[in-house]
Amino acid sequence: MNQQTSQQVTIGATEARNNFSELLKRVYKGREHLVVEKGGIPVAALIGIREYEAFQRWQAQKAVRELGREMGKKAEQMGLDE
Repeated sequence: MNQQTSQQVTIGATEARNNFSELLKRVYKGREHLVVEKGGIPVAALIGIREYEAFQRWQAQKAVRELGREMGKKAEQMGLDE
């Protein structure tokens, strides 16, 4: 993911519930993403849509590279070459 990512901020589940609207505004500005903890254990993340879309693109690119590797291995096993 090439674009600059936001700063991680950890919050409790109660704070997330009580201040959800404000937290959405903070995330929308794109400067931070929130990790929500319950009982000190990270359970969820709240990230801006641009960062999420960049993550999805990165995942898709990774999947395409892996598919290419798998196809190359299979072609090699079948004795196929360029």
